Amino acid sequence: MESGNGKMIGYPLLSRYRGELMGLAILWVMLFHAYNASFSLAVLNGVKAFGYLGVDIFIFLSGMGLQVSLSKGRKLGEYLLRRAFRILPAYWLVVGLYGLWLRLCGQTRMVTVLWSMSTLHYWFHIPDTFNWYISALMAFYLIAPFYARLLRLRCKWLLTLALSVLSYGLYRMSIVLGVNYMSDFFFRIPAFALGALWGNRLAEGSPMSKRDAVGWSSLAVAGVILIELTRRKVIYLSSCYLFAAGLVPCCLLAAILLHSLPWKAPGQILRLLGECSLEIYLLNVVFTREYPLLRGAFGFIQNQWFYYGVVCALNLLLGIGLHKLMVPLTARLEGLGEKTGA
Repeated sequence: MESGNGKMIGYPLLSRYRGELMGLAILWVMLFHAYNASFSLAVLNGVKAFGYLGVDIFIFLSGMGLQVSLSKGRKLGEYLLRRAFRILPAYWLVVGLYGLWLRLCGQTRMVTVLWSMSTLHYWFHIPDTFNWYISALMAFYLIAPFYARLLRLRCKWLLTLALSVLSYGLYRMSIVLGVNYMSDFFFRIPAFALGALWGNRLAEGSPMSKRDAVGWSSLAVAGVILIELTRRKVIYLSSCYLFAAGLVPCCLLAAILLHSLPWKAPGQILRLLGECSLEIYLLNVVFTREYPLLRGAFGFIQNQWFYYGVVCALNLLLGIGLHKLMVPLTARLEGLGEKTGA
């Protein structure tokens, strides 16, 4: 599949606009976290209500990026260190400072703060901890190298389907075992598998063949059918599973629209937000949890949407600033890791 200028817009397209798509995803998540505001139009409220699916976009794009990174032949130790250096310093800074503040205010215990900083709190269901997404993301980072080896097999599509079915089985089993608090992770496995498949094809330099186009389109059609069956209560599936079926078409459509924009500014802004999405997200979790405190501080703002506009603008600016602050630290840590021969 090629554009008019002869450049391939199949598998490379999502890689080219990965930053912009992440920017859109973080804005969607922030919209979802505006719990106390609502639109006058039901359609817009529907878009807001499903903003948690922005996480699925992140997981999909992460799966794609991890496969491309792993295809470069990095050693397992180097790969793991690079991932840890990108996530943990910012995570520890935000969660650590916020946790200490909660401790000083008498709202939590130090052991709870330490559990949160370990990223293991999600798996052990530690009370009063927060930020499940980073715990799940770190798990996908650990899984990716081993899954990359499986993707060397020829039955890539079948493997992707099998992993998606397995995720549903794990979710059902978690209910029986009483650990269904892990469902947020299980629900995102299909998005990760699809991203890994896309990244694998991208790393191999495979063109978007007619067979691939039929495969991705069939997935979207299957998603529509599942949505209808769910609507009629014939079956019940989490919206994450339903959205996963349409993830690729949705991301492709957004990328094509971005590619077609005559103005560069919107894409540049979204790419910046995508680059800083981790820091923006970490701060947004804190801002969302501290709504009562912030609402009191901005009590002079009566309109909820105006309030969220001010707070979100502050959130974005602080997130961008934090990212700029962390870049040299991350680069230095990666340099030290390379010197130790990881």
